[in-house]
Amino acid sequence: RPGGPLLALFPLAAEAGKPFPIRNELFVIVILGVSFSPVFFFFVSEGLRAIPRELVDAARIARGPWAVRLRVMLPLAMPSVAAGAGIVFTLSLLDYEVPRLLDVATYPILIHVSYGALDDPGQAFAAALPLFALSAALLVATESWADRRGFALTGREGRDALEADSAPGLRAWLLVGGWWAVTVLLPLGVIVSLVGRPSVVAQAWLTDWEKVGGGTAITLCAAILASLIAGTLLLPALEEKRRLRVTYLWLPLALPGSLLGFAFIRIFQHGPLFVVYDSPLILIVASAARFFPLALFALRAQLRSVPRDEWDASALVPGLLARWLKVRIPLALPGLAAGAIGFCLVAANELPATLLLAPPGSEPVIVRIYNLLHYSPERDAMA
Repeated sequence: RPGGPLLALFPLAAEAGKPFPIRNELFVIVILGVSFSPVFFFFVSEGLRAIPRELVDAARIARGPWAVRLRVMLPLAMPSVAAGAGIVFTLSLLDYEVPRLLDVATYPILIHVSYGALDDPGQAFAAALPLFALSAALLVATESWADRRGFALTGREGRDALEADSAPGLRAWLLVGGWWAVTVLLPLGVIVSLVGRPSVVAQAWLTDWEKVGGGTAITLCAAILASLIAGTLLLPALEEKRRLRVTYLWLPLALPGSLLGFAFIRIFQHGPLFVVYDSPLILIVASAARFFPLALFALRAQLRSVPRDEWDASALVPGLLARWLKVRIPLALPGLAAGAIGFCLVAANELPATLLLAPPGSEPVIVRIYNLLHYSPERDAMA
């Protein structure tokens, strides 16, 4: 409708009496960039945390602040930066909800709609093959480069976290404040303007608290499962001192959510696996299957910051169970936790597979929001 904060900021963007033009490709790019910026920030921060403090402190003795940042910190963090950029590009390329909400036709929407209209999974898979090939090639390329450029520590003087060489200046505060304003304050302001009255919030929670709780529980269970899968793959390889090639384990992330949903329907709808298909377990399994590479990357990045001598010294602890519980799992725990957090950041917003796989009578919160926005426009405040 005419008016609004965006039109007040950009009065020349629309003709008089007309609403701000948001149903276009440019606005989709802006929304996707803003919404996935926390994911990129997560990977960059994980890369910086993995840098040993003593290396940076040694460089600060002979180099100025910007030389240390550009010639030491940036190359060491670049594997995580590249991996984060590849993942954000893939997630943006495969995103379904934002283009669908803004009436912009993208490849994932065409795949989802064509399957619903034709009920032909073979044609849907064939149509999605170029998209899968593009996203898979990009992910494999970036992860291969990050794997070659990554480093592993053999020892370190201390475990102190990396700290800034100076207090944040005005530019840093302005950048952080602007980012928070776009990603947090502006969406909250829009929500408050839509809700208007506290009674609307109370009504929404009274109506949908089970869906909110159920969706949260599904995401948390899937995050735990993904972290367990990542630990099962990486920790035994570290114990046996062998290099595990994990590049191609990123391929599930390159698969469009719609195709994953189609495949799981075919696999689980018959035979003994129907018990899983007819319950929320199918959503947990599907989410963990697609997004577990995020947990895998976070754990691998953290394990590279664990000195080899500390891991080998745990062999002196008597008893296999005590060795893992007292030393090795605590060493890996930050990576497991970071992987679960990164998993939740992305998996909580997975819509296409959730739409297809939600069992009868179940409406996870992301599906509830989708239904309110698309089929009950007058209830956008409830969404």
